[in-house]
Amino acid sequence: MEAKNLKTKIICIAILLIALVMLAKISPVKKEGITFRHDGNNLVLLLEPKNGEVFAVSGWQIKGDVMSNIPTASNLPLQGKINEEGPIILSKKGEIIVSWAHSPLGVSFRENKCTGLLNLFQKFDPTLTESCTDCRGTSEYPEYNVCVYTHKADPDFFLNTWRIYLNSDVPLWTQKSRIKLLNQNGSLLARSVSQ
Repeated sequence: MEAKNLKTKIICIAILLIALVMLAKISPVKKEGITFRHDGNNLVLLLEPKNGEVFAVSGWQIKGDVMSNIPTASNLPLQGKINEEGPIILSKKGEIIVSWAHSPLGVSFRENKCTGLLNLFQKFDPTLTESCTDCRGTSEYPEYNVCVYTHKADPDFFLNTWRIYLNSDVPLWTQKSRIKLLNQNGSLLARSVSQ
């Protein structure tokens, strides 16, 4: 009798374990502090690392119609220069706007107090943040690089918005695409919400 009860208990435990594994596969745990939405052109990641947490974003994977990796970016972009690129690392609240298109600057970059001036000469979707009220001055053609050299020591110079470009000639997703954001190891971070 004891052998029959033991066999029944083992079968029940096995069924329970199989059910838990199947549930885990269809309901993956998402990373806290990451929200994600998209339209036909851009993916917008809102990141809120908790105290002491750091998000190393370069190398994260965007899995939609095509798989793409989030590249490195320039922390301080300049016009007419070869911009140094490095990994995107966030330790405080920030926004990352990912476009499948080519960068108007030729590089992915972090926005700063002066980048809003670039809206005057190039098309950005969405437009860059305009946060420097005195940067334009009286000139019809303000100099972005001059603004950077003038203000880069200001405590409010760097914004926590990054513009990432995947440099594709064709769309990598549509508004109806189901997109997943994965970390460097392929673990799910978030699923997109269409706008």
